[in-house]
Amino acid sequence: GEARFDFNLEKPEKVIITLMDAKGSLVRVLCDEDMPAGQQSIEANLNGMAAGNYFARIQRGETVQTKRVMIPGRE
Repeated sequence: GEARFDFNLEKPEKVIITLMDAKGSLVRVLCDEDMPAGQQSIEANLNGMAAGNYFARIQRGETVQTKRVMIPGRE
């Protein structure tokens, strides 16, 4: 599966997106790069990860957001 993160940068900034488990432990770094100003979209490959609830921490400069990411179980 994949997760997609869309956001807008008012100015060029370093963007770090990390995926954490329910306990807050780092599971995977999805993005760690300098990005230009404007609308951005990051597609992250989540293949091989266990089903469950995770949290994506999206850091853009001084701004930090957290979003819940659910990885469904295999059918």
